[in-house]
Amino acid sequence: MWSDAAFVLIFLVYFAWLNWREFKAWKRRHDLYD
Repeated sequence: MWSDAAFVLIFLVYFAWLNWREFKAWKRRHDLYD
């Protein structure tokens, strides 16, 4: 049984990874069109 803290930590890491991937994709598009 997982604790709430472990679940929140995993969720934050996953959320940060998604944001980082989206940021890299946006930056690549921005550099392309600039």
